Amino acid sequence: MATRHLDAVLDALPADVLRPAWEHMSLRMADRAIRHFAPSDMEHRLDLAEQRLD
Repeated sequence: MATRHLDAVLDALPADVLRPAWEHMSLRMADRAIRHFAPSDMEHRLDLAEQRLD
């Protein structure tokens, strides 16, 4: 349920707002994964990042 709500909020944002914000957060998640987690966590974060990049 929370995922659907968040998707609806993100879908309502204009592309020129969502895209740079999503890119920035994706880079932050990747950096954190590299610094603090196992390599297998990186795949999960990259998959998440790619969901809204088109």
